Amino acid sequence: MGNRISLLLTGDPNDISLNLSGLYGYQNVVIHTAQVLGSGAYGNAVKATLDKNPCAAKILHRVIVDSQDPGLSDFISRFEQECQILRDLKHPNIVQFLGVVQDPSTNKPILLMELMKDSLTHFLESSPTDIPYHVQVNISHDIALAVAHLHRNGILHRDLSSNNILLNASHLAKVTDFGMSKIAASNPSMTRSKVTQCPGTLVYMPPEALRPQPRYSDKIDTFSIGVLLLQIVTRKFPAPTAASTTREDPSSAWGEIDVPIPEMERRKSDIVKVPAYSGFLPVIRDCLKDKSKDRPTAAQLCQRLGQLKSTAVYSGSRSALLFEGRTELHDAAERGDVKTVERLLSTSVNINSRTEDVRLSTSECVVSFLTQFIDCCSTGLCIPTTCRKDTLLYC
Repeated sequence: MGNRISLLLTGDPNDISLNLSGLYGYQNVVIHTAQVLGSGAYGNAVKATLDKNPCAAKILHRVIVDSQDPGLSDFISRFEQECQILRDLKHPNIVQFLGVVQDPSTNKPILLMELMKDSLTHFLESSPTDIPYHVQVNISHDIALAVAHLHRNGILHRDLSSNNILLNASHLAKVTDFGMSKIAASNPSMTRSKVTQCPGTLVYMPPEALRPQPRYSDKIDTFSIGVLLLQIVTRKFPAPTAASTTREDPSSAWGEIDVPIPEMERRKSDIVKVPAYSGFLPVIRDCLKDKSKDRPTAAQLCQRLGQLKSTAVYSGSRSALLFEGRTELHDAAERGDVKTVERLLSTSVNINSRTEDVRLSTSECVVSFLTQFIDCCSTGLCIPTTCRKDTLLYC
C-alpha cells in the first residue's frame, strides 16, 4: 500500500481522522480540533492522537484557508516554512517534528509535533514560589543550545519569546514557532538581513529591529535571549520603557529629534532585581548591548550559561531539593536523546518523545546526591507542578 492519506469517519464531528497508510511509520492520526492548546496569528495548536499516542497538531485558521485575499497568502507561506524548518531540524531543545499531513477538506498542511506540558510564560506566572536557581540555569541553557543549533544551520528565529518556549514535565525547554524565522545565507557568519518591518514581539526586540527599515544579524536572537533570561530570573513579563525620547534641535525641520534610550536604561527596573550572586547579571548585560556587534553569539552564551552549572549556587540549589525529598529525577536521555527524523515524505521511522521517570525516596536521593548525582550537570531536576491548560501553548 502506498503512502496515500485517506479520511476516516469518527464519532466526534470536531475530529479529523486520517488513515496514514504507513506514512512516517504511522497508521492513523486523529486531530481533535475542539481541544485547543493555543491560538496564534495564523493557526491553532490542538491536541491530536498519533497511533493512540498523544501529540500536538498545528492547523491554519479557517478564515485564512477560505479567504481569497492575496494578502493572507503570506500566512500560508509562513506556515509552510515552519513545516519545512521543523522537518529539517533535529535537536533535543527544539520541539520535535512528527510529520506533515494534508487536510482532505482544505488541501492545506497540518503540522504534527510532540506534545509539551507547558509554556514558559505560564510556568513563570503560575509558579507559587521562586523558580529554583538550577531550574533557571537549565532552562536558560536549553534555550541557548537550541538557538545555537539554529544559527549553525543558517536560521534566525526572529521571534523568541516566553510564549515560544515550551517545557516538558522535567522542565526541559524546547523552542517552537518558526513562522517568523528566516533562512539566512549559507555563510555561517550569518550575513545581515534587511526587512520592511519588525519581525517579532516588540518587547523582545533589539534597537536595530525597531527602526523604520530594520537591519539585523543573528544577534537579534541573542538579544531576545537576554530578555528571556531577565524574565526567567525576575518572573516578570518584559515591560521596558519607551525606546526613545525627544530632544530640541533647531536644525531639525520639526524643531526636535528622537533620541534612542539605552536598553539597560529601558529595562533597569527589572535588571536591579537580578541577584549579583546568580551569575546571570553579566550575561544579561552583554546580551542587551545596544550595538549588535558587542553582543555574544549564541554559541558563546551556551558556554557561559553552561559554566553556571559548575557553581556552588547551582549545586546548592539542586541538593536543597534532594534533601527535602521533593525532587523527581529523570533519565539523562531525557536531556539529549533525539532520534533522527528523515526527509519529509521519505521516512518509515516511528518518532516519539520519551520520558523515563525515576522516583526515589528521600534517603535514596541523598545517597544518589552524595555518590554520583552532582557531577552530572546535564541531568535536570524538577519540582512537580500541576498541569494546567495554557492558552499560549505552541503559539
